[in-house]
Amino acid sequence: MHSASQKPFFSILITTRNRPELCADALASVESQSFHDYEVLISNNGSDRRTKEIALSQCNKDKRFRYAEYDNLSMHDHWEQASLQLDGQYMTILTDRCLLFRDSLKTIYDNLSIFDFPQIATWKMMQYLDDSGMLLNYSPTYSDRPGQTECVSPREIILDELNGKNKSWSEKLPRGLDSAVSMQFLRALRKEFGQIFRPISPDFTFATLTTLNASSMIFIDKPLYISRGMSVSNGGNSYSGSVNPEFVDSIGPEYQWFSNVPCKAMLVINTIFDDYLALSQICGQPALRDALNLPSYYAKLLDELEVKAISSIITKDELKKLSVEIQSSITDQYLKLRVEDRINSILPKHGKPNLKYWLISLANSYSPRILNLLRRVMIASRGDGLHFETAYDASQNYKP
Repeated sequence: MHSASQKPFFSILITTRNRPELCADALASVESQSFHDYEVLISNNGSDRRTKEIALSQCNKDKRFRYAEYDNLSMHDHWEQASLQLDGQYMTILTDRCLLFRDSLKTIYDNLSIFDFPQIATWKMMQYLDDSGMLLNYSPTYSDRPGQTECVSPREIILDELNGKNKSWSEKLPRGLDSAVSMQFLRALRKEFGQIFRPISPDFTFATLTTLNASSMIFIDKPLYISRGMSVSNGGNSYSGSVNPEFVDSIGPEYQWFSNVPCKAMLVINTIFDDYLALSQICGQPALRDALNLPSYYAKLLDELEVKAISSIITKDELKKLSVEIQSSITDQYLKLRVEDRINSILPKHGKPNLKYWLISLANSYSPRILNLLRRVMIASRGDGLHFETAYDASQNYKP
């Protein structure tokens, strides 16, 4: 551990599990940073031997890197236990599917310094498509000054989520992956509320707990990290298919699912809204429940239902069961009719993907290389992305 005078500025928590190649790139992206005042904890949640070898090799090479190992904890307990070992001034999380751009830590530090070191800083991300080698750059701008940094109201971030302002979740949410949060502030939160990472979604519960209690926050309107590996993402796969039963089991039998939202359907978006409202109760702000915009809430649930129908990963019976659970939770008759109309348009899509989806599936079966080349050309021609051979190459050579 560092003494009080030697505390590193950043504590970077890299969580990993059974993805050694991705983890190696994440570590390399940190090691190549132009800002050097940091510590790294590589936290291995019961993963394979290869991941441990890669982590220990990095630790032997660079003493700023440390290694911890756990035995198949739930995701929220893993993040909680690992984060307790950090000793820096600001914490940020980099899962094994993420990489930092070369100057990201310097950019974050410079902005924190300019704004007198607020409790929270958040920033944007870019997505890398491993199959076609494209770094996507269509991320929307939420700042009044594009490319700049602004002070934001922390509580307004959650209010915007609940009242339907955002089509998807805001990039301003400090989910750990896209944020640096004062460790002094986090210690105060732990003292008052206990765990800072909670079920169901540790990143969204962390975001809600911090924004509902922070007094100072900035948003850096620049992409500072890359997310990749969507094919191995639990959240991404659950959004288009069924929620992983192993994940459900990891939460524990005592957890009361969907006790804060009107609908009880097992949908990813529903778990996120349940987290928002559960944490507002814990933080002593139950009035936030009244901010929930029901038409927007149900529209987001139906968006996920439609993705499940088009992908046809879940069975038609499962799809029908989810639609019944959504419909039965609505009391307002006008809203119920609107939801029923959309459900009636969604259900026939199961097993009947649209022409674009069918052509992509067909091309992927016979010639995935040509399909990936076509994707690359299409994305580049629209100006929606740039080609890099690897995600690490993108992290080193793209200038946000």
